[in-house]
Amino acid sequence: MPYALCSNSECDFTIELQDKVNGRPIATPQECPSCKSQMISLCPNCGFLLIGNSHAHICGFCKADIRLSFANSQSGTRTAGDCILVPTDFVDGGSHRLVRDRLPKK
Repeated sequence: MPYALCSNSECDFTIELQDKVNGRPIATPQECPSCKSQMISLCPNCGFLLIGNSHAHICGFCKADIRLSFANSQSGTRTAGDCILVPTDFVDGGSHRLVRDRLPKK
């Protein structure tokens, strides 16, 4: 099941992004309702949707530490996911977008 987790390592808030009853997607909150930090629904390292145990802090695809990768991406450290297409239809109904736009401006 797709999920999102709070980017704050001090916070344990997570949310499953699919309604278990009717199977409909649930939009990822922009900020954590508990601590107001940014929510993460895509692995910052590889760009894949977070799927599996909603309390997992390790990406099921690339095995990166999700919060550490997020912190690195915020500080401008480049990752493998910086230049791949990420399908966002699963989460917010949007079209493909480039993860490359997360790169710091030069």
